[in-house]
Amino acid sequence: MGRTKGAVETRNAKLEVVKGDLDNLRGYVQTVADAANPSNAAAIIESAGMTLRSVTLPDKAQLSIEQGLVSGVVILRSRAAARRAAYNWQHSADQKTWTSLPSTLQSKTTVSALTAGAVYFFRVQPLVRTGEGNWGEPISFLVK
Repeated sequence: MGRTKGAVETRNAKLEVVKGDLDNLRGYVQTVADAANPSNAAAIIESAGMTLRSVTLPDKAQLSIEQGLVSGVVILRSRAAARRAAYNWQHSADQKTWTSLPSTLQSKTTVSALTAGAVYFFRVQPLVRTGEGNWGEPISFLVK
């Protein structure tokens, strides 16, 4: 289209129609692939001239620790175990004697009154409707 009056609006309107048609086509091919045998789904998508999208989510750590705003305070965050879950928390200086912290209904807690300059180990245990999970791997952290 040239530089005539209204050319940009006409072009953009036609572009939106083409994008909508392509989205509908993608949805149709995905529906056909979902209804097919899972081993044939990739071939169906590729035969339509489309590429497979590989979705890989980063594996979130079971437990992360960060320094609090005040000396001797740390913030613990756990990967969410379920939509409704509780969490048991523990810390240790030697990984032999564990001190239990208050349980929470959120996957986060703050621990205070720790000795600055000491290394502590922390772990978390999720509690879900079906029961208690296993204690996670202990994570060490130097408290500042």
